[in-house]
Amino acid sequence: MRALVRTPQGDQYAFEVTFVRSGEPQVPGPARTTLSCGTTDITGRAFARSSWLDGPALRACRTALAHDTSVDRRVRAAFDDALATGVPTLPDRLFSHPVTTAPDGKLDFGPVGAFESPAEGSWRLRLADEAQGLDVLLEFLPCFDGQGWRGSGVVATFTGRDGSPTTATGTAWYEEPSDESLGPGAAADTAGNELSLYLDNGWHLDLDSCSVADGPGPHQRFLRATAPDGRLGVHTCTVSTEETWTSLATLNVYPVRWRLRVPDLALDLTVQARVPEQESRSLLTGVGWRGHAAVHGSLGHRPVGGDAFAATEPDGGLVNLERHMSSIGRVVREEIRALYPDACDRASVHSMAGLRGGESLDDSCRRDLAAALSAPVRHLSDVGGKTWRPYSAAAVLEMFGTGADRYRPLLAAIELLHIGSLIIDDVQDSSPLRRGRPAAHTVYGQALAINAGTAAYFAFDRVLRDTVADDPELRLRIYEVYLRGLRAGHAGQALDIAGHTAAMDHAVDSGDPTLLLERLRTTHRLKSGIPARGTCEIAALLAGADRDQIRATGDYFEAMGLAYQISDDVADLYGVTTAADRAHGRAAKRACDDLHQGKVTMPLAHAVGLMPPSALRALWAGVRGGATDSRSIEAASRALRDCGAVAACENEAEQLVELAWNANARHWPHTQHKVMLRAVGWYAARREPDRAVPFQGRVI
Repeated sequence: MRALVRTPQGDQYAFEVTFVRSGEPQVPGPARTTLSCGTTDITGRAFARSSWLDGPALRACRTALAHDTSVDRRVRAAFDDALATGVPTLPDRLFSHPVTTAPDGKLDFGPVGAFESPAEGSWRLRLADEAQGLDVLLEFLPCFDGQGWRGSGVVATFTGRDGSPTTATGTAWYEEPSDESLGPGAAADTAGNELSLYLDNGWHLDLDSCSVADGPGPHQRFLRATAPDGRLGVHTCTVSTEETWTSLATLNVYPVRWRLRVPDLALDLTVQARVPEQESRSLLTGVGWRGHAAVHGSLGHRPVGGDAFAATEPDGGLVNLERHMSSIGRVVREEIRALYPDACDRASVHSMAGLRGGESLDDSCRRDLAAALSAPVRHLSDVGGKTWRPYSAAAVLEMFGTGADRYRPLLAAIELLHIGSLIIDDVQDSSPLRRGRPAAHTVYGQALAINAGTAAYFAFDRVLRDTVADDPELRLRIYEVYLRGLRAGHAGQALDIAGHTAAMDHAVDSGDPTLLLERLRTTHRLKSGIPARGTCEIAALLAGADRDQIRATGDYFEAMGLAYQISDDVADLYGVTTAADRAHGRAAKRACDDLHQGKVTMPLAHAVGLMPPSALRALWAGVRGGATDSRSIEAASRALRDCGAVAACENEAEQLVELAWNANARHWPHTQHKVMLRAVGWYAARREPDRAVPFQGRVI
């Protein structure tokens, strides 16, 4: 059921409700009941979705997800663990009372609401959801227009955005699912995609399978059209996507504006989403875009308008967690380009330089500043990275019920902090490669690279002033967390530069790696753990989390950052090579770069006590101070894997994440993003995609 209503004050609201009661007589077990409701405040540009299910439906969801091979196995395992409690993840909730069906067809959802026909020819839907501030009653007299039931006299009473009772009138539609094909090839289209248009001249149009996977188009489809007099026709049409929206909650890309043309009807329409953020993230309805849109254009060469409802599923599933997280890079790169644009416009350069509105720079200064501050940063940001840090921050915001969209520039600043540290780290380590291309200092020189990398840290200040401009106290708390992360990162880098050669010498001589391991853990915690903690504590602060929730968030991500750095030491043995890198015959970094430089890492430290003393001394002698002999480096790498040092690193990283999860997860709301963050923790501890196939290509 769908409804579009307007209050006497001119505010518009839309409702979309789906309820399903299923169960086959020949299949043992109880019936399954689900209910989902999307509410859109069109005038206030806000969207919320509520959904409920009973126990049998929850068990069916869990079983289906456990066997869905289109979902990354870590995500499946995390969801299975969460649903094993018998409690669904928000926004899905269990009905508090059994759902009943009366002889007259009334569906009674208990305190949640009911759907019934109180009088001949009339329908009533009542829904109540205190958690979402939803309290709506829809009543209308329907008529059948050839494709579904339509009621033009709907009356809705509900709680408005100011919390007061509101009455509105408009139009409602009630349609039952149909498997009817529209024409040749329709059966091959992606299920769940549809576009239904209700024109103000009485025409009803249905276009099935407007899939985002199709790309911009135009693509040929079949459209079913019902004229005002009930005549039904099927026509060839073309549909193209003219605008898309990226959800930071799921990282899916959805069309939000379509162009529809039907030559047979002289029809040319534009369909524009009323609010882009109408995404469903329910186990019941799946992940997809389900919402209302406005229609304008022409039919039969006459102007026409109307309303539309669209349902669009994303292309494919969450097959690979790493690729899923890195897809936030599209948004992050757009925001970085806004901070570091291609053209040296006055506003961006002044912002980089910290100048106020009244101050001025001449053209040559602007060009030089743009080249010196922007080019080294864009050199790395344009190729993208794993971007798990901004992904985690966005997931924390969403987990605590705050949309990440308004904080897009801040997510870019988080990535810029990481990019700045990479630029400087490559200078200090003399690394030739980063992200599959020459390191920034090899292109722009050390002086420019160091200065640009340091300046990138201050992008955070540039965006925070605009993001949290009206709350000085909150801004101060965020600055304190951010600066602590910067101090810790520099301290960790200081220990990294100082190196751990003497500590390794002592460990090799004594056979005891205890002090060496603690020194390395301290370095990794300072360099990666505390900055990761700060990133996600800031997200929790912005989301209004309480003190225990902020502390728990920080503890978990500090452990994850430390685990990630341990797994990074392991990944270095394989060249930090992703599947995409291997496909193009390149490495993101030189394989065994740390061994080439004679750096002491966690695999080397864990090898102490696992290798025979003579073999350990020979290995250390071959790489101490750096080595260029490729055969010696490969032999050392193989020895670290064979002796169990790599397995010891993986076990330590996994234990860090697991202990942190068990100690802190109870403080977080039981949401789908909480589940995703558990899967991200497993990824951080063991980055399997980096080394699924040994790298055999060329290093560029």
